[in-house]
Amino acid sequence: MIDRLRWIPLIFLCLALPAAEALAQAINPQDDAFGFSNPSEMPAWTVPVLRLVSATHVEPTTGIVISSDGLVLVPEDFASVGDEIIVLDGGTDIIRNGRPARLEQRLPGTGLKALRVKGLDRRGAPLPERLSPDGSVRLAAYPPAERIAEGDPPVRIETSIVIAGETGQP
Repeated sequence: MIDRLRWIPLIFLCLALPAAEALAQAINPQDDAFGFSNPSEMPAWTVPVLRLVSATHVEPTTGIVISSDGLVLVPEDFASVGDEIIVLDGGTDIIRNGRPARLEQRLPGTGLKALRVKGLDRRGAPLPERLSPDGSVRLAAYPPAERIAEGDPPVRIETSIVIAGETGQP
């Protein structure tokens, strides 16, 4: 678990991008690089997360499953203690596919919170055991649907992660 926490800055960057559809990545077995498998499908390690605002309204976001025991990352400002949070697992029917979630931990300095989702049947995001030697990371995201309709292209960002010498952490 601690080893996965070193990926929080990278995961935060993924959440900060305009749309979660861009997270549909897979590892290319030929060069171990991440790439898009099918941009129209969401990967299994992303889940719709709903905060119940009233009896008839919800506020949605996308969560990233980081462990098979039900740990899901969401933006820090998405929910507070006492909010009713539901994670959809396998469909859009809240009654049938909704899993109750509770705030597990605030991750200071990351802009993220971890939710604990009882009964979530998902594997965590496939994070490599090590960064590329030069620390390079390629991220991509699609703009909101209305901007896609206007012809906006995907957003592509290349960056790098600096590894601290003493700690070996990004």
